[in-house]
Amino acid sequence: MRTPSLFVSSALVASSVALASSALAQTAAVPPSDVAVVVNAPKPIAAPKPIEPATDTTNAAISAGGQYAAGNSKLFAGSVQAKFDMRRGANAFAAAVVGNYAESYFLPPGSYNATTNTITPGGSGSWYPSTENLQAKLRYDRFITSHMSLFLQVSGLNDAFQAIVFRLNIDPGLKYLVVDAKSTKLWGEVGYDFQADDNHTVNGFEQQPGSSGPVAVDASGLPYVIHGSDTIDSARLFAGLQHAFNDEVTLNAGLEYVQGLGGSGGGAPPIPGGINPVTKMLNVAKFDDPAAISLTASRLNFNALFAAHLFGGLSVGLGFNVKYNSAPLPGKVNVDSAGTLSLIYAYSDAKKKEEKKCPCPPDAPPNAAPEATAPLAPPAPPPPPAAPAPAPPPAAAPLTPAVSSPPATPPATTQATPQG
Repeated sequence: MRTPSLFVSSALVASSVALASSALAQTAAVPPSDVAVVVNAPKPIAAPKPIEPATDTTNAAISAGGQYAAGNSKLFAGSVQAKFDMRRGANAFAAAVVGNYAESYFLPPGSYNATTNTITPGGSGSWYPSTENLQAKLRYDRFITSHMSLFLQVSGLNDAFQAIVFRLNIDPGLKYLVVDAKSTKLWGEVGYDFQADDNHTVNGFEQQPGSSGPVAVDASGLPYVIHGSDTIDSARLFAGLQHAFNDEVTLNAGLEYVQGLGGSGGGAPPIPGGINPVTKMLNVAKFDDPAAISLTASRLNFNALFAAHLFGGLSVGLGFNVKYNSAPLPGKVNVDSAGTLSLIYAYSDAKKKEEKKCPCPPDAPPNAAPEATAPLAPPAPPPPPAAPAPAPPPAAAPLTPAVSSPPATPPATTQATPQG
């Protein structure tokens, strides 16, 4: 009889496989937490990202304002400003231009002659310029982190009433964004300023436009003599603020401090020859007032703009700026200020991104081929039923011969039924 030995062998094999599987599972288990630090390789520390992804934007704005008066007061004034900036990845470019012009009607006073005891009328009046300046600026920023950039700024200025034919400023520096909230941005800049001036002079005499021209004179009526050009090296600090009170009202403000360190063209100018513009005679030194240009003056510039949105791209803006120079050109005051009320039209291609309410996979890149939809995996088959326990060995068979005919139905169990 071989049937009992077959069942015994199967039971031994099944037990061996079960023991081997249990041992293999214990070998592949994850080490405990106190050993994982030693067993698992340490992960390298990720370097900080130099540039965080930024939305590429393009913005432009133009504003204009003016004033007109007639009657007893006659005045005309206008101002225009245009700005443009764009960001492409780590590079940003900006340009701006602003111009102001004004004229006023001046009626010259009459003169009195004590010898003849007569008064001569001043004659008919005429329009004279009272404000005339134009400034343009170009700037490039290279962001080295999301909050820090290196920049180069170049600006040019023409201001007739400051006796400046052309002023060039070159400002390299470092910008750092201190506050970068949704409604408030605050940043600071530190750098160097190089200034080169082409002063408005004729034969060395400082020019003065408007009704008090053609030359600038001191309190004694002597004409000022200055250098025709000069350069100044300075240290520069700047603080900027952008704040949105709500979706309709914003504030932009900036404060700049420039400290002169030295330069060229600041000494006493030579006495010019030719005709004196005041005496109308051959010029001599006693009829001149030579003045030196300061190369170590301090300059402070402040500007602010409140803007309120009207509709579409239109807004109304209220601006104010002050410029202070501790040592201006001779005959000039040290503080200039101006206020403007202007209409602003702005354009921006920046789009507000909607917040995602649930974690979603990243958007597919443009022009990417659609992914094929993978078929659903079939459900896992149920685990096989447990193997039945091995049957006990059957009793010894009797010596009587077995019945040769098979039973009509198979036995209910795999156990062998002893022959009776």
